[in-house]
Amino acid sequence: MKFYITNKNLDKISLIREALERSFENVVVGESTDAQRTFDDLRQIKVDILIVDYDLSPFDGLELLKKLKDANITPRIIMSANTPKAPLLEAAYKNGCDFLIQQLNPLEIYHISKIISTQLKLLSNMRVINELSDNLSNPYDQQQTTHRKQTDHVADTLRFLGIASEKGYDSIVKINNIMVDKDQTFDQLNLEKDLEIDANEKKNMYQRIRRTIYVGITNLATMCIDYPDNEMLLDYANNLFGYQNIHAEIQHQNGIEIERGQISLQHFFDGLLQESYRVTHS
Repeated sequence: MKFYITNKNLDKISLIREALERSFENVVVGESTDAQRTFDDLRQIKVDILIVDYDLSPFDGLELLKKLKDANITPRIIMSANTPKAPLLEAAYKNGCDFLIQQLNPLEIYHISKIISTQLKLLSNMRVINELSDNLSNPYDQQQTTHRKQTDHVADTLRFLGIASEKGYDSIVKINNIMVDKDQTFDQLNLEKDLEIDANEKKNMYQRIRRTIYVGITNLATMCIDYPDNEMLLDYANNLFGYQNIHAEIQHQNGIEIERGQISLQHFFDGLLQESYRVTHS
């Protein structure tokens, strides 16, 4: 299981890590004392179980849970709080917390994480059994499984780009799902018919999507500055946004005045469709 630990006390992080690593199956993939850093990290790396304290900055643990939920980031969550009152308990469980404990006891966290890990393994095994059963029983169901893998992979890509919490995210997902389902490129779609919207609604939707894509360009440019030789980032730059747009944003972030490129919806959505094919060839 992949764990992430967030606590403003480094000594407590160390105690939790040591407790978790008693099992060779557990891997701590990240640690932070900062709620915003945790949110940014979980947008980019896969985490099975988040162990987080309520008392954080620049916002508290409950707000972190809400931000993760809004961004469709759903690890299993163990939260600790010194004096959890009823409103906090209710809000925490409502926003995805699996266990809320009062005292930060590493041994207790280890046993709780073991329970959650067992549940996750059982669910994973059940999914594998269901997929095998479905594939044997019905070719149509096998097609549905492939479709789900494609759309899930695109959703993971959008989360990696840091745009899952943006207003245009849902529209991007809807359009991509139609493209995957029909195996059509962006210019072959009839969105007014497929989404049952009029021309004005489509125009407003495109504006939201363009603003969301621009956020993706900004985030990807920042990652390219930090990791200039990362091939996956370069692939995303070329296939989704056009590298010239990423390059212009990199120049802008470095303080160089340069005219930014034009966002192409067709280039972006056709790139997402091509990205979805990766899982069908893996």
